[in-house]
Parts: sequence; structure tokens; C-alpha cells
Amino acid sequence: MEEMDDLTKFQKLVSEKGKLIRTVSYDLEEVQSNTSALGAQVMLVDVEGKAEYFLQLTREGEHEDEYDIAAIAESDLKILNKAFEDLKKASQVDVYVNADHLQNIFATDDYFTIGYFVIDATLRWFIGFDEFCDDLEYFEDVITIEKLLKDAGDKIEEIKSA
Repeated sequence: MEEMDDLTKFQKLVSEKGKLIRTVSYDLEEVQSNTSALGAQVMLVDVEGKAEYFLQLTREGEHEDEYDIAAIAESDLKILNKAFEDLKKASQVDVYVNADHLQNIFATDDYFTIGYFVIDATLRWFIGFDEFCDDLEYFEDVITIEKLLKDAGDKIEEIKSA
């Protein structure tokens, strides 16, 4: 059995025993990477009156009916947004670095990663679902990731104010 320390914030929350747990999903626009269509939604998880919000991303796994899921807690989403802004600024300088390979990355406590690499003066953005950055999702430009993070934050605020 997985140790509680090995679980993500989302897994810990929905694994609480002896409590009523209510989840509500709000779909966001599907996100297209270079190779996959990623499902995106904001999830409200209510554990006996205590609400937590998550951005959840899903993609098809290697086998039929298998999915990879990343659930980013609202608190991590705020940190991720700040890191993303820092990465965007750094990328404007890094694209001119004369290196064979340059990578700049940020990971949340739950190992969701965001970053970019530069090869031959070409900038490529990516996100990763796990601590090992296996099977990264690549994007031609930063706009898709930027829109996803903004839409998630806007949807969370909309839900809170309803």
C-alpha cells in the first residue's frame, strides 16, 4: 500500500476515511499539445464543508481505458503561475544562449512540471505529469500553456464567487 507521504495533495484529500467527500468537475477547453489532446477541468473537492480546488489534466495512457492524471492544487497553481512568469522572462534570454542544449524547469511539490528547452536557438515548452518527466507534452508556443493556467484560475474564482 502506498504511504501517505507518497500521495499527492489530491490523492490524500480524496482518500480520507470516515468523512463525506463530494467532488464536482467543471470542464475547461481541451488542450492540444504536439502529440496529444489533454482533457482539462477544475475540480472542487469538498470534505465535510472544507473546499479545495484543483486543475486536473488527463491524457490517454498506453493501454485502452488507461489515463494519466495530474491534479494541481490551487495553492500550487498560484506558485506555478509565478514560476511560469519567471520562466517566460528567462526564456527570452535563454533562447540566445549558445549552448548545445539548455533546459529550464519548475516542479510543484506533487511533481507536476513546466519548463522549456532550447536546442539550436529553438525554444520548445513542455509540461510533465510526474517527477521523472517521462512522456512530456510539448508545445510549439507558450500561449497554449498560458491560456490553460489563466482559464483554470478564472474558473476557480468564478466557482468561489457563485
